[in-house]
Amino acid sequence: MKFNHLLVSSDKQAIIEVEGLARPLTIFHLTDCHMNETDDREGAGALVESIRAYGLDALDTRHRFERALAYADEHAVDCVALTGDAVNGATQGNLDYLTGRLEALQAPYLYTPGNHDWEYPFEPWNEETRKAQYPKFDRLREAIRLFGR
Repeated sequence: MKFNHLLVSSDKQAIIEVEGLARPLTIFHLTDCHMNETDDREGAGALVESIRAYGLDALDTRHRFERALAYADEHAVDCVALTGDAVNGATQGNLDYLTGRLEALQAPYLYTPGNHDWEYPFEPWNEETRKAQYPKFDRLREAIRLFGR
């Protein structure tokens, strides 16, 4: 399969010709959003650690994420691809928020967790933690979402 990257005059898009593609596709790519919607369901310690470790402006980050998803809906994209670090931590608040927003999208999505997605407050960043936390994203990682509802 051959790819050809075309020059565009906008920093908001890339056009890639893909040999053999049946029709043009618009894929909206989001990465490294680093949302933090952790709440106190896992205890005050997890909430405080989440805020300490990821003291980003949660309201601004959420606003930008919401605007990006609204843009995808407004432009009737064929697919939304999220390629890691959508959230900071596999906490229930983050998972509930992300699941709700992705399920509300008009377009199908493809989601691949990154290291910040599966990390967890007070847990080391290692293979054991990844194996323990990664299954929390199974519902979001189902490939069927890419091909229809």
